[in-house]
Amino acid sequence: MAADVQPVNWWVVVASSAVIGAVVNNGISLWTRHRDRLREAAALRDRQAYAQLDVARALEAFAQRASAYLLDLQVATGLAAVGQGDPFKRVDQVRLGFEFEPEPVWTDLPIQLVADVRELPVAFAVSQDGIRAIFAGQTRHAGFYELEAHQTMHYGLLAAQLASRIRGDIGVAPSALVADYVRHFELAIDLVRQAYRQAETRPLVDPALEARFRRELAAQSPSGEAGPPHDVSSAVAARRARETCRSATERPRPPQPRP
Repeated sequence: MAADVQPVNWWVVVASSAVIGAVVNNGISLWTRHRDRLREAAALRDRQAYAQLDVARALEAFAQRASAYLLDLQVATGLAAVGQGDPFKRVDQVRLGFEFEPEPVWTDLPIQLVADVRELPVAFAVSQDGIRAIFAGQTRHAGFYELEAHQTMHYGLLAAQLASRIRGDIGVAPSALVADYVRHFELAIDLVRQAYRQAETRPLVDPALEARFRRELAAQSPSGEAGPPHDVSSAVAARRARETCRSATERPRPPQPRP
């Protein structure tokens, strides 16, 4: 007896093929879009990494200029101590400042990094204005150059450390030159720190650098409270600087002959 042959329902076959084709096409489309997104994300990461590296290099360039300027200040201070000529003449021809050339595309950078980077030039400019206000009319005073040195070593170190952090975030090896600048700044800061802690009277220290010392002392204190040997505010530092300027410019009067 011949087997019964069921008729083929071509509509079902066509419909099934269409469904399978649609599933395959959708799968391919999804995979293509996923691959495109991965490619776009990788391109974005590369663009952000290059933008961050440009910012790191700008910070390193500032650290380089700061290290050179600090060295000029240190040499001039040493020459002034022995009364040799006008050692600060060369220093007066240089003014340190942050420069971002070319200007970074800030929208390509993480927003927290943008905040950290853009805070430095603002704080540095405020510090410069404060020093000039303290020594208004007395910019050739030794105390002016001393505070300029403090400011330079403080912000130079901050810039170098931020640049190294950026390099670490994007997986780029640290700069050996920047490591030399960091050692220069840290050694200079350590000398100021020792003088600050050992001084019996209130020393003249840049407020930003003194705030660093206060934080260090607070971290070392068991109570966690800042307990520096000298509780000095910016106003006190300004007053002390003016008194120093006045004492340096005033000369004792010669004794008057008796009638």
